[in-house]
This record gives sequence, structure tokens and C-alpha cells, in this order.
Amino acid sequence: MSATRVGATRPEGARAALELELVADPALLAAARLFAAAAARAAGCDDDAVEDVRLAVSEACARSMRGAAGHERVSVEARVGSDGVAFVVDGPIGSSEDPIDELDLVAALFPSSSSSESDGRTTVRFAAPAGRPPV
Repeated sequence: MSATRVGATRPEGARAALELELVADPALLAAARLFAAAAARAAGCDDDAVEDVRLAVSEACARSMRGAAGHERVSVEARVGSDGVAFVVDGPIGSSEDPIDELDLVAALFPSSSSSESDGRTTVRFAAPAGRPPV
């Protein structure tokens, strides 16, 4: 059984859709961070935005993985376009033992982010704009 699955599709005229699926194992958080950074760079995000994306995806995945059974899956979807990248992180409802919840950090980094819980799953959505700082 594979620990990760990566796929990409691009319907004509649409944004590139990239997907990463992980088993709920914290040892795989590095793969989620690398995936997120690569998607943000492909969208033309500046270095600060790439780091924010990397952190937000890592925190959203970590929260889902906390307390999850090893067979449960966490998925990260990135839709890359000329205007930036939109992320959807979906995984089992996890718990936060820290006074500051991981999803609060995502909201601080991306104020327009949203999260919802349904059918035992948490879904986190946020987007980072493309653009490079002036040279």
C-alpha cells in the first residue's frame, strides 16, 4: 500500500489541479509542506507567501492527523492559476491540545480562509495571490 498519491489534471481553460493524498501519519507532513511550496511557486507567489502557504498546509494537515487512525487519509488539493493558488485540505476531525488551535494560525495567515466540519471530516480552504514584490 502506498503512503502517498499525487495527481494532476488540467481541463482546458481551467486552473491546474494538483492533488496529494497522505495516510494520517505525522511523519509525512514534510511531503505536504513540499507539495504546498511547489504549488505556490508554480502559481508565482512571492517567497513570503510560499512560506505562509507551507505553514498553513502543514498546520491544517497536522490538526487532522492528531488522533486519526493510521488508515485514515488527509488530502491536499491545490488549484494553480495565473492569479494565485487555492488550497483545500481535507482530513479527519482532529483535536488541538494547544491553547492556540492550528486553524487559528491558518486564519491569521489567510484572513479569508474558511473551515468546516461534516461527516467526521474537517475541510480547510484558503488562497494565496500570485505576484512578486517589486525589485
